[in-house]
Amino acid sequence: MELAGRCLAALGDSLAWGMDGRGGGGSQIAWPAQLGSIVHAERVKSSGVPGSTIAISDSSGESFVERAAREDLSSDLILVLGGFNDFNFDVPLGASGTTDIHEFQGATRTLIACLRSRYPSTPFVLITPPPSGGVCGWRGAHEKNALGAREGDYAQAMLDIAADEGMPAIDLFASSPLDPFDRKVRERFMPDGLHYTEEGYRILASCIAEGLAAL
Repeated sequence: MELAGRCLAALGDSLAWGMDGRGGGGSQIAWPAQLGSIVHAERVKSSGVPGSTIAISDSSGESFVERAAREDLSSDLILVLGGFNDFNFDVPLGASGTTDIHEFQGATRTLIACLRSRYPSTPFVLITPPPSGGVCGWRGAHEKNALGAREGDYAQAMLDIAADEGMPAIDLFASSPLDPFDRKVRERFMPDGLHYTEEGYRILASCIAEGLAAL
């Protein structure tokens, strides 16, 4: 997928906002900006809302489903990276095939339908969230949430939906080279076990770029 000179749009959470795990950061260090630099995109539109879940949840801010219906994501490619907050805030996975926007699977399917309706000629890619290290108050990928589900269950549900809908996906949960359970990795790249330093976001963006190149 050739992206040089193209416009990219990203719909995400705090990773798209660029939180650095140290109380700072910003969109200039986040993965969308880093990805745009790597692939030589002409423009990057990035919508990152910290704490945002894909499903509508009382525990989080405005959801991906709500934002996708109103924000301008017109571009040559739309990238959607999320799901950690659904896991962290105990959003039900829901049943396969559901369209309940208060459940993860239903909200993901509704999000896909919304993007297809608003941007019928624009390709888009779902990206699973990278694993969390479970420090500084965040749940770790190895833990179960209050509903008995792990982060990997949400990632797998997203991949299953993408396959069922016949659309591309990048499994960052499995392919991220940054191990959040390695203390040295956390200290250098993900200080709070979830959010990344500028260098960490660059590595994350490189992984996404590799995934896009393989599509």
